Amino acid sequence: MKVNKFNLQWQITRLQARELKDVELKIVHVIQFLQHNKNVHNYERVMNWCKMTALGYKKSGKDAKFAPMIETLLEYKKYYINNVEDTVEEWELTSTETLVALQKDLKKRTNNFMHGGKMPKDQEEFMAKLAVEIGHRVLTDGRTQELVEAQ
Repeated sequence: MKVNKFNLQWQITRLQARELKDVELKIVHVIQFLQHNKNVHNYERVMNWCKMTALGYKKSGKDAKFAPMIETLLEYKKYYINNVEDTVEEWELTSTETLVALQKDLKKRTNNFMHGGKMPKDQEEFMAKLAVEIGHRVLTDGRTQELVEAQ
């Protein structure tokens, strides 16, 4: 099964974890997301995040902090694989500030090493949804226009 990592709730969680400075707090934050959103999609998202984030910490030696989490995830995979219903995306409940921050973060992401410099289709589709939602809010809320322009 192909898992789309561009789910709104997961992307918000990923962005929040990215903003945390302490590696252990990042891990706790992501695990809490998985515990509250138990399904195979989030299991795969969190596992991928662990592996890729650990690579980013390799030079600092902090990558070892991810090993116990990855082992535990592998051990508990059986509790996630039977739930195939993905986490509901709550666009209308997400603040405009969060959407704008997420859009800014995703625009900066580079996928050259994986996709030959081309944005993956799932990311393109997600970015389009983000743009539509933010655009709708710009039309209905003058304050949103200020947020977008500040980006």
